[in-house]
Amino acid sequence: MNIMISALLDNIQANLEALTQGLGDLRRQIESDPNLTISELRWIPYRTFDQAELPELVVPESVNPADAVEVVASSVTSIHYREDQHAKSTLRVAGLVGVSPSVIEALAEVNRLKKVFKGSVTEVPIRQRRQLIRHLPGLSRIQAYRELVSISQHPDEVHFFWAANKVGVARRTVAVMLEELKVEKDATPSTDIDLLRAIEMDIDKLAGMNPREIIARARPIRLHPQCNVWIGGSLAGQEDAYLPVFYPVDPAQRAPKVRALGESSKGERQRAIRSDRKLDDQPLLERLDVYRYRVNFRSYEEASQ
Repeated sequence: MNIMISALLDNIQANLEALTQGLGDLRRQIESDPNLTISELRWIPYRTFDQAELPELVVPESVNPADAVEVVASSVTSIHYREDQHAKSTLRVAGLVGVSPSVIEALAEVNRLKKVFKGSVTEVPIRQRRQLIRHLPGLSRIQAYRELVSISQHPDEVHFFWAANKVGVARRTVAVMLEELKVEKDATPSTDIDLLRAIEMDIDKLAGMNPREIIARARPIRLHPQCNVWIGGSLAGQEDAYLPVFYPVDPAQRAPKVRALGESSKGERQRAIRSDRKLDDQPLLERLDVYRYRVNFRSYEEASQ
């Protein structure tokens, strides 16, 4: 490891340690908060290693009241994978949690530390970043980056629901896609022969193409929990609800009405209609969901002068 990489890793590890300490402080405050009020807590099962595909139906599980404090505290402070957790899944727990002002302040501090940690990682060029991540075993970057949500006031009502499933398309040139494949190959262990062979096959498919041709990678956005919040008799906004949503308890007000998160189908995997009309029927790189545009819609990046 060269001096520059070593310095970057030291900075990332220092920020990760600060975040870990902040999460520990938050956990202790949640567990000891006399005003802690937990409503309609639902555990969303995560994808495990033995699941080849996402389940067709997501069924949130009601949390036993005796376990509710532990589930809340562990879900918002966990940034590492569990033993059976699939690398493409995250911990998700939906519900409403009322707390004292001091806990709201601790949440804000944790979010600050999350931003600092994320910044120290994402500022590193992607090739070096993949090398550095190897020195952070078991870390779920999504869980570490994910900000905790708190409502500014005691709400009247909160309704949890599943956001609509959408599909996005990321455009890039063949040259950029080739570079991404080379980075992936460099980061793949030599023992993973099957993956290395698959990457090399993808590189071979692109090698004979015009490097300036624009191609598209379909990026499905999975169903995710959200909530609508009513304050003062009117809709105040919408929040992501991957993790419990917090609010400052006001003893003078009645407890909020809460509609719990229900089950939801994953739905058929499909590309957006507009993109579907422009993309070839068959993928160029099936492993990565990469498509060429139909002949009538093909375009090329302008050559630099």
